[in-house]
Amino acid sequence: MPSGDQSTSARPEVFTTRAPKLGLVGSLDGLRAVAVALVVVFHLLPAKLTSFSAGVDIFFVVSGFLITTLLLQEHRKTGTISLRSFYARRGLRLLPPLYPVLGFTFLISLFVKNGRYVSTALKEILAGFFYVYHVAFTVRLDSNANRHLFLTHLWSLSVEEHFYLVIAVLVLVVIRRNLARPFLAGAAVFVVAGAALRATEHLGPFVFWLQRPDALLIGVVLAFANAHLPTELDHRHRRVLTTAGLVGLFVTGLGVMASTAIFNKLGIAMKFSNYKAFEAATLGSERFGLTWTQIGYTLVGWGIAPVILAAVRVDDWWLSRLLSLRWMQRVGRQSYAIYIWHVPILIVVADRADAWGGSALGALGVIAVAVGSLAVAFASHRYIEVPALRLKHRFASDPDAIDRLARDEVPGDISGALSEGP
Repeated sequence: MPSGDQSTSARPEVFTTRAPKLGLVGSLDGLRAVAVALVVVFHLLPAKLTSFSAGVDIFFVVSGFLITTLLLQEHRKTGTISLRSFYARRGLRLLPPLYPVLGFTFLISLFVKNGRYVSTALKEILAGFFYVYHVAFTVRLDSNANRHLFLTHLWSLSVEEHFYLVIAVLVLVVIRRNLARPFLAGAAVFVVAGAALRATEHLGPFVFWLQRPDALLIGVVLAFANAHLPTELDHRHRRVLTTAGLVGLFVTGLGVMASTAIFNKLGIAMKFSNYKAFEAATLGSERFGLTWTQIGYTLVGWGIAPVILAAVRVDDWWLSRLLSLRWMQRVGRQSYAIYIWHVPILIVVADRADAWGGSALGALGVIAVAVGSLAVAFASHRYIEVPALRLKHRFASDPDAIDRLARDEVPGDISGALSEGP
């Protein structure tokens, strides 16, 4: 909603969000719980549930939405966006839990396969530390490229970190110059281009479009759409949002399930990809002349957007209530720790089970990874993340927010701190 100093004609009006204060949105934590479960299960059973890898896309859209919404909210409250505080908050959110993972990775590299890959682990640790993993260890198109890596999942953190470097400045410029419309037009072109280039297997340098930066931008566009909606929604708006949310839920579910053993038994599974790096994923066939990687990421990224908006703005929607179940919120708040810890733990279990190199884990191995990841994530959340978030609260845009971290809750203006995807 445009507003500004009408007496100064030379000064452009600033863009002001009309969305209500975000506060603590349990359904978004629930979505993060779903997303991290998809990613963990994908890594445990990659040959059977390949399209579960789209959990990262859900994280990306949620993250883009939350970060942008909180920035718009901060500007409305304070009249500006503190870049110093923004980057301090991001650092306190991301770095303290990551450092123990990097140290643990070095330790396990000393004995995994008798220490044969220590030098590779050190390179990965450095790439993860400086958030350039998605460039230094990008997906390569040969079957052995990523077989003996320890931290392959950190590519998504690196992509997000680069997003953080530009989003605060970008939003500040868009607000001050009132450039919401041209910005949204440009963002729409970017998102459509990403879908088209993946569909035609034009991935760009460092397989840029396979890293799905457009999913983050979908979240940004969604935040601006939310900012344009009326503060109080009438029955018609709520019905439109929930109907769109149901359609998005169907599209998302279809994308997540399309390349799985479940759909394969039904005879409708899609082949995951033609890329040699994914040749182990042999489910299904090329439907419509396309593989899953050509359209699957797009289906999930586009589909989850209306689900997020409906969940945020219609809190009595049945899906909002389901995602807001207490245990789902709890898992969602610990999803960052689960995400960064589960791969190193998987490698340890696989090595002990003599499954290093891509062999499937047995049932006991799957249980060990799941339980171990949850246990370590709980400890990391309680003893590392929560103290860091209390410190992070000093950089929150709303100093009057009540600190409820002692009860494992998050004050309104910093609810996004525990709701950002990896």
